[in-house]
Amino acid sequence: MRIAVLSDIHGNVVALKRALEAVDALQPDSLFCLGDVVGYGPEPEACVELIRARADVRLAGNHGRQWLT
Repeated sequence: MRIAVLSDIHGNVVALKRALEAVDALQPDSLFCLGDVVGYGPEPEACVELIRARADVRLAGNHGRQWLT
């Protein structure tokens, strides 16, 4: 089983899209997101939408937990 892992996206949707292109090229069986989808970048909502649509496993990092409260 091949698992791709992403983390620390911090609201940077441009970088996330590039990372997802690289993930697609690897053709993994699953995609895990280990947290901090939101944070410093300008487009946290777009990042959350992409991760919700693509990641099989999603964990909240310290920035994600702050955003949810």
